[in-house]
Amino acid sequence: IPHIGVRPASSTTEELMRAKICGALVQFIWEKERLVDVFTRSNEWLTVTGNSFIHPFYDPDKEEIRFEAVSPYDVLWQQGVDDINDSEWLIRRSYMFKGAVMRAYPKAEIDRISPVHDDVYRNRANFTYSNSPAGDEEQYEVLEYWDRSGKHCIVVGSQVVWEGEDWDPRQHFPLVHMKFNSLPGRAHGISALSQTVQVQREYNAQRSAI
Repeated sequence: IPHIGVRPASSTTEELMRAKICGALVQFIWEKERLVDVFTRSNEWLTVTGNSFIHPFYDPDKEEIRFEAVSPYDVLWQQGVDDINDSEWLIRRSYMFKGAVMRAYPKAEIDRISPVHDDVYRNRANFTYSNSPAGDEEQYEVLEYWDRSGKHCIVVGSQVVWEGEDWDPRQHFPLVHMKFNSLPGRAHGISALSQTVQVQREYNAQRSAI
């Protein structure tokens, strides 16, 4: 888990006080948003898949900065790039229940949107029986989209349910991509477990030869 600190730009009293105030602000956000828990969830994906994402964003309803760990299976970008910020577009995918969609996006015509088939999330890597959908608990695929033309929107089904105006396409995409091990010319990282595959195969071969 990383630790964030603030260092003064110089040894003047003004800069020392500024660094102290900024450090206190960072520590407040760190504790309030439970960033240790966010990094813990992110590190689980990082260890197993070699990739993880954290999405920092401003929540206008709660008027606060929030941070979410995002599964690498739910981040999509253009093929053939070495880094996600070289892509022309980026998508963050999530799944929401009908009630949550209606509360978050009241303009959505929910009755005209088809829910995703239960096999889509039933086979997801983080599936457990406790969160298995049942009865009328339908889920909908929600896509948050950014591109280099400056477009930022949220799509549910085929409907654009929200459009933003504050996305600057000259900046990095607002998802932070972390890799366990990086490879030149490859956008995806490789996991810690991938290093043990060959060792396991050799062990299995030796065991089978006995």
